[in-house]
Amino acid sequence: MASPQQHMFQTGVSLEPSELNLFLLNLNFAIESYQRAAKAWEAGAFKDKIVLVEINFKLLDKVTIVSKDEDHINIKFDKVRTLKPVFKNERGTVTAANAFTLNDGASAVVLMTAEESRLRGIKKLAKIISPAYAEAASFPVVALASMKILGIKADKVNVNSGAVALGHPIGSSCCWIVVSLIHSLKPGKYGVAGVCNGGGAASAMVIQRL
Repeated sequence: MASPQQHMFQTGVSLEPSELNLFLLNLNFAIESYQRAAKAWEAGAFKDKIVLVEINFKLLDKVTIVSKDEDHINIKFDKVRTLKPVFKNERGTVTAANAFTLNDGASAVVLMTAEESRLRGIKKLAKIISPAYAEAASFPVVALASMKILGIKADKVNVNSGAVALGHPIGSSCCWIVVSLIHSLKPGKYGVAGVCNGGGAASAMVIQRL
């Protein structure tokens, strides 16, 4: 399997002189991801998409309610720039700090036709406009390449953070990302959810918030 930095350079992206230090670009992307996550949690950006989980510790006669993933607060910003690349390559960009974390997690959506939702009297949150498939991986370098190729501004991507800070729950990532996007969009607006399927493959979906 090709490494994430190979994905980047095989796209034919031409970096400007000011962008040659791809290593720092990746680290800055990761730092901003953690900063956006902290702001999003503080602002209550996730309250409508999260279901509280109650854990009953019978031996301790204690009940704990989990309402927040606190993994994003464990980052040590002073250590981020000192970590070495994981891949043995002179152009290596991926470190433990800017790679996605593997988290426990679950997510769910109810998918139906517009006609079925009308018959059942169910309010629609969003609709699927178009799916797409490609090759990618869930590392900052891929997001940076995509943003450059498509001319997308950084403030339009992962507005409430992404997998680097919020995690990558295996088996739930696709649904989790779609749900996150839905709750990040204003009614009538469009967005694209993209996810690494593992092994360098990827899927994407354009949706519209209703």
